[in-house]
Amino acid sequence: MGVVAGPTQKEHRAQVTFWPEGERVRVPLETTLLEAAKTAGVDLASSCGGDGLCGKCRVIVRQGNVTAQPTSLLSREEIRQGYVLACLTNVSGDVEVEIPPESRAEAAQILIDVDAQRFRALHPVAGDIEVRHAPLIRKLYLDLPRPSLDDSLSDQSRLFREIRRQRPAPIMQ
Repeated sequence: MGVVAGPTQKEHRAQVTFWPEGERVRVPLETTLLEAAKTAGVDLASSCGGDGLCGKCRVIVRQGNVTAQPTSLLSREEIRQGYVLACLTNVSGDVEVEIPPESRAEAAQILIDVDAQRFRALHPVAGDIEVRHAPLIRKLYLDLPRPSLDDSLSDQSRLFREIRRQRPAPIMQ
């Protein structure tokens, strides 16, 4: 009686090559291209964490076998050119993938608004900078006297009076 061996683990794996780096990695079948890229040490942009929502992990399948899920984040022209979302595409066999510049993680930009740019120009990030902590709000503990016939101010006026006793506050709202 002989033992019949099943397929070896090597047969259940595929080689994925990422261009232009030329990085190669062997991964189990049905691994997403995004997971394969992480395994290979290739950084792909993916701000949604691989949920298929952002469309930033676009890659071009040059050769090979993949199974891609449909998405509305790619145009028909991009699909004709071989674009897929790496997070929604599983490896079905050996495959070669091109990573366009806009999909590289290092190409991702952090956008800042005009006010942040002006502040950055006033206070450079590098070097020895003394930063003063000056919050707009402070917590005060007040012991307000109860209203009486001798002190018939409104609650708000009595509150403002006690604040002015502790801190200089010319304007209060």
